[in-house]
Amino acid sequence: MAKGVPLEPEMFVEDPRLHTKCGYHVQIIYYAHCVVTVAVDFLGVVVGILVFLYPQKLRETSIYRQLFQHYDRTQAYHYQLFYNLSAFGWIFLFFFHILSIGLSILGVQKHKPWLILPQLILLLIRIGLLLALFAALVTINITGEELMLKSVFLVFFFLIFAVSFLVATVFCFRYVLERYMIMRRILASTKSVHFKERRKRKK
Repeated sequence: MAKGVPLEPEMFVEDPRLHTKCGYHVQIIYYAHCVVTVAVDFLGVVVGILVFLYPQKLRETSIYRQLFQHYDRTQAYHYQLFYNLSAFGWIFLFFFHILSIGLSILGVQKHKPWLILPQLILLLIRIGLLLALFAALVTINITGEELMLKSVFLVFFFLIFAVSFLVATVFCFRYVLERYMIMRRILASTKSVHFKERRKRKK
């Protein structure tokens, strides 16, 4: 583009193939995934509440007998504190992610990529924790006395949704970031043109 030529919004024609995945624009994919993920997050909150309200269910599993039974008997207070904090941490992780989705949607609409960053951070934290939990459950199922397939599949379910949503969010973040940079270039070009016009008038 020649120097001195002002940048206009219509000069930036978006290539429809650049931000299209599986035949759909990444923004549409992201919005659709947001709806599904909010439903999954609510399910995660419900699971956390049930875990908090019914601690005796854990005591019926082989995980409790292998890992926590001795600690529960010798350090009952600390075990209960750890259990409650873990349950609340699970609940708040899913709840705050719902809030971050709302903030991210606002960021997409306003072309402000930094509003999407909290959601990306929460997703990375969640995926890391779910991977650790999934690996622990698989190990316990291999070495334990009984299989706990329900717990493994539940964690795997949340993990798959978190990973797929992370991919959709990254693609949408790149799109919003590109739009934001284009808008900044247009704004900077417009200010430069206005500044040159004012200097000419003064002369």
